[in-house]
Amino acid sequence: LYPGSIERTSRAERNEEKGYITAVLKPGHTSGGALQSWRFHPLPTRPMVDLKLSPQDLSPAQLEERLRKSLALLEENALVRTCLETEPDLATARLLRAENLRNLAPPTMIVSTKWPKP
Repeated sequence: LYPGSIERTSRAERNEEKGYITAVLKPGHTSGGALQSWRFHPLPTRPMVDLKLSPQDLSPAQLEERLRKSLALLEENALVRTCLETEPDLATARLLRAENLRNLAPPTMIVSTKWPKP
């Protein structure tokens, strides 16, 4: 049995263990039988990481270097969300475009960006 998704699909699940269940049924008085035993089998999951960034303290080049170094320290298959504490200026927003993030991260890593709305 797969009790839901075996992969994390939202930030609410970032600390949940994922896996599947095997069950042993024995004949019983009902048509489905009775549960004799069950076992949960954990599966490896992709880590979910939030990288907090303060773009107002860094130039776009400094921010890009910090982001590159931070991503290099993470597992290559991580689900990463960069969290900006303030709304970025235009140059920083360009740096955080999907195309540039894909170039900074390993191809197996998923990177997104979140910042406060004005």
